[in-house]
Amino acid sequence: ATAVGFWNDDQDVPQISISVTWNYETEEEAARAALLQCATKGSPCKIITSFYNGHCSYVVTGRSKDDEVGYFVYPDAVSAADRCQKEGYTCEPPLGGCAFFPDSI
Repeated sequence: ATAVGFWNDDQDVPQISISVTWNYETEEEAARAALLQCATKGSPCKIITSFYNGHCSYVVTGRSKDDEVGYFVYPDAVSAADRCQKEGYTCEPPLGGCAFFPDSI
């Protein structure tokens, strides 16, 4: 599961927090873990994607020259990073992975 949260810091600068979890027993467990991890970074969060057996999800966050923040989610890290850069953001490294049932790892 992938969770994202947005907020403004004490100087009113937009911030973003992201969490990606995978390889939990259930989708609900993965979502719960993603929300908890995301919220520890400073914001209430919401689930934006879920992925399951054999599927992948990578997210890249970025900041524009105007201090806007955004995120880009794709099934592979290269596409997520490319899209972020094409949109003109200064981008963070991709975060994510691929999900498999625990007994197939």
